[in-house]
Amino acid sequence: MKTLLSIIAIATTAFLLSSTASAQVLDVVTCTGSSTVTYDPAVTNTSELHTVEFTVEATSCPGYEGKVPGNYTFTAQAEFSCTDLYAIPQHTNTFNWADGSYTDVQWNLTTVTRVNGNVNITSAGTVTGGFGLSSLPGVLDTTAVSTVLHPELNLTACAGSGVSQSSGTSLLTLTGTF
Repeated sequence: MKTLLSIIAIATTAFLLSSTASAQVLDVVTCTGSSTVTYDPAVTNTSELHTVEFTVEATSCPGYEGKVPGNYTFTAQAEFSCTDLYAIPQHTNTFNWADGSYTDVQWNLTTVTRVNGNVNITSAGTVTGGFGLSSLPGVLDTTAVSTVLHPELNLTACAGSGVSQSSGTSLLTLTGTF
């Protein structure tokens, strides 16, 4: 009886391991495009509260051409000036795809850094609904990373009437089992 139980346990473990391994093949979607950030009021050298609207548009997703264009918009408020880096709070938004589908993302961490004359805004989060939702939720969630790269705000404009808009590039990557 002990041998039979051992054989059943080994067979069950082998089955579970092979099922889990095959389910953990990662899908990766990488989309490039553009981004626009608007500031209201225009950003100057004086720190004040601004409404900041981010719009990201994916125009190329190799292997997923039917999804593009896709976009999302996110609005937040932050106090900053042209010389400050602003913090972006945790937030949820929906990426709307050209084929009528969507991807909901809970962005958990956003960093804003200055690198070689550019402002790099990188957000990391988890897909919580729609296209890209993990086939193993809670076990292997689909991650989302959004990187937006814009030139530094024009300091001459910052000293005058301010900067009301900035444009740059975007990169969105979804990695998971979906």
